[in-house]
Amino acid sequence: MNSVLAELNREFGVTVKGNFATDVVEGIPVKISFLNNYAKAGVVCSQDYYQKIKSEIPGGFASYQNGQVAFTISNGNPVKTYQQIRESIPVLFADYYAEQTCPYCKGVGCDLAGFYNGQFVKVHRSCYEHAVLDGEEKSAKSGNIVVGTLLAFVVCILGLLINVGDIIFSGEEYPVLYALAPIFAGCAYAWKGRRGIAGSICATVAAFMGFFCSMYFCLASQLAEARSLTITEAAFTRVSTILGYFFPWYFADNIFNTVLLIVGLAVCFFVAKTDLNAKNGIDKDLTRPLIG
Repeated sequence: MNSVLAELNREFGVTVKGNFATDVVEGIPVKISFLNNYAKAGVVCSQDYYQKIKSEIPGGFASYQNGQVAFTISNGNPVKTYQQIRESIPVLFADYYAEQTCPYCKGVGCDLAGFYNGQFVKVHRSCYEHAVLDGEEKSAKSGNIVVGTLLAFVVCILGLLINVGDIIFSGEEYPVLYALAPIFAGCAYAWKGRRGIAGSICATVAAFMGFFCSMYFCLASQLAEARSLTITEAAFTRVSTILGYFFPWYFADNIFNTVLLIVGLAVCFFVAKTDLNAKNGIDKDLTRPLIG
């Protein structure tokens, strides 16, 4: 997939990010994506307009999908195929795009190809940048730091339950979970928590506390078995003994696990700041000027 986009980038200067790319052909926005392992060059238009131009599409190698005409780009010779598509697009869509207005303000004079509800269309740069800023502010304020922190704590504990059970019953464990559990906790926070430095700190602390509580319960279980106590009795009446095992014994004897935990917590900090609720398919990295 990326090799096709790399070829198109070298030959036509399309903007690439991940498995997507964008282009502008004589003022007409084109979004390149993959469907069933084939690259598709999509141009947004109404279904009525597609029916009007359907018979004029060279070779008929295009279909109407999700509000756009999707042209198939050959994996065998993507440069030649896309060159033919680029030559056809102005002929087919000139009339439609001459009448297009900015979807944000409904005004004319668009100067940018950007995203609106997941579609790559003509927009005003000022409208688009305002929508991006507005969307980021709303998304950042929409979460709840308390809910996100509690969710991160619970998710981290759940992620480590396998290790806790294995250590208690078989003496085995899966070290990778010490990194994955905090990362999942960070994702859980990003889903429901309010983003920002404070939120990232809360998510990371919650992930560590989830790890600590899981390991504390595990050590309490082992102590209870060794001294013929109930788990509750061991956990609440042998606190200093368990903490003595934990600090510094656990970290000193489990260096690899400690390194994985630190990596997981570091990733958790940054993941907690991501926007998992992004709407409208807005992507600043894939916008392109309509002219020049």
